[in-house]
Amino acid sequence: MQWINSRDKNKSFIIRRGPRDLSRIFVLHPKETNYFEDPYRNMGRPSITIWEHKETLRRIKEKGLSYYDEA
Repeated sequence: MQWINSRDKNKSFIIRRGPRDLSRIFVLHPKETNYFEDPYRNMGRPSITIWEHKETLRRIKEKGLSYYDEA
């Protein structure tokens, strides 16, 4: 995505994601009319829902872990 490193602080992007698949992120540039899909950084991973993600974070916190990674 060409705007990731943009230094223009006056640009405001709308970012959306569906709750059923966090691997797909959609970005709307302020001057565009269509959303652009920006895939998740590692497409080799299975998709995950927002509910699965929240449950995983809850379990990590419950175990008292302070460090975790995607693996």
